[in-house]
Amino acid sequence: MSLQLKHPIGTAIRVLLWLAFLLYVGRFVLDRFVDIFQINWATTGWGDCRVDWAAARLFLEHKSPYTEESLATMGLQNYGFGHPPTTSFWFIPFAKFNYPLMAEVVAVLTMLALLFHIIICAQELQLPAKTGFVLLAFGLTLRTTWMGEHLILVQVSEIIAFLFVLSWYLLRRRREIEAGITLGIACSFKLFPGVLVLFLLLTRRFRGVAAACLTYGAIAAYMTTGYGWQAWKDFFRQQGPIASYWMGHIRNASLHGIIVRLFRPLCERPADDAQALTIIGELRKLPSVPPIPGARWATVASLVLLAFCWWISRRDASRTATLDVPYALFGTMAVFVNPWIWEHYAALLIMPLFVLIAGALQRCKEVVRIVADRGGPRRSLTSILVELFVLSAAVVALFSLLSMNGHTKSVVYDQYWALRKADEAIPAGLHARLHYYEVLNWLPWVVAVAGLSSLTVFDRKRYSLQTAAGLSVVRRQNLGT
Repeated sequence: MSLQLKHPIGTAIRVLLWLAFLLYVGRFVLDRFVDIFQINWATTGWGDCRVDWAAARLFLEHKSPYTEESLATMGLQNYGFGHPPTTSFWFIPFAKFNYPLMAEVVAVLTMLALLFHIIICAQELQLPAKTGFVLLAFGLTLRTTWMGEHLILVQVSEIIAFLFVLSWYLLRRRREIEAGITLGIACSFKLFPGVLVLFLLLTRRFRGVAAACLTYGAIAAYMTTGYGWQAWKDFFRQQGPIASYWMGHIRNASLHGIIVRLFRPLCERPADDAQALTIIGELRKLPSVPPIPGARWATVASLVLLAFCWWISRRDASRTATLDVPYALFGTMAVFVNPWIWEHYAALLIMPLFVLIAGALQRCKEVVRIVADRGGPRRSLTSILVELFVLSAAVVALFSLLSMNGHTKSVVYDQYWALRKADEAIPAGLHARLHYYEVLNWLPWVVAVAGLSSLTVFDRKRYSLQTAAGLSVVRRQNLGT
């Protein structure tokens, strides 16, 4: 009997497999949509969008959100306003909505941004089985604890991540001005996307830099008309107390957080989140905020790391054909050198993860080509296998870390300090677990930077080999003539 399936049977099996796949993935998507519409948004925490929405309402009244009166109106009198004046620009259209309606709309828009974010990555990187890959990645992302928190607290990290990917998409088509405008918009949400504007400057994409600066400047000028120039001074002054409290927190996964905790370990920093507003409020009363131990070293380390990334990627970054990895590397670094990274910032690791996956798949194809003894530039099989191992390890590690429960570290942190404050014996291993989960919190960013740096070096070698092979062919042709 023939092992080949007849066409109708094969079609039926494919349809059944697709239905099973869609049911598996669709459950994650539908569950998240159901969660969104069942949330009592009036009782959720104060995420980014809530304070920005409140600030946008103040803008319509020509009031600065950084004054003591306005802070009291927003319930931030003991805290301060941590976002620049430009962020609330995007919430002016929602200012006349009530908060629950605004939160639902933004949550749905965030899910749509995530879907198109993944579609662009899969399409541009030519990942296999694009439809299945997109649906699976979309469903698995919605299932993570950090995306759940992102949606419930109504954050803007996915919006920024989508703008990063959209700018990359435009740069791949040499549309520098549109890419610059996109990054200018991203900078108006948070300031750390400015590192990618620096990337455009270093790669001599001056039209993109000009477009980014003009876009940001236009938004900043418009918001200044409502808030006044003093709002900018108040914004920068209010960052000190906020940074002093949060920079060394266990949840902060940035390079600054890592280094600051080296100077003051977590096991010496009490869990005092319940008193966060009081502590920050007291810091705001001081004439000047005491310097944060290790913060200057973190700034130096950030500059050194950025210089290293530019050094290894400068050749490929300027060419459109080899833009992907350097852009992903600088996009990751833009977040990592930011003073803080919270769990929902993981949305900005989706594109770097896909770039690493594409790099690993490319090595798989090279191995198959060499084993099949096909034509093309030849490289050592051992060298390719080493690269494949490194990239595969980075992919598996990053995927596993992003899939973990992000709340465990806070539970362990609270358990440790509850025992310390009660002068009770700490169980064996609890102290080690505290630092273990601390490392797991920032490890995704280190893995991403290390993996993309390795891929940058690997791709540079491949490009050099292909160029050398091409020149060799040209020389042989010239000799033949």
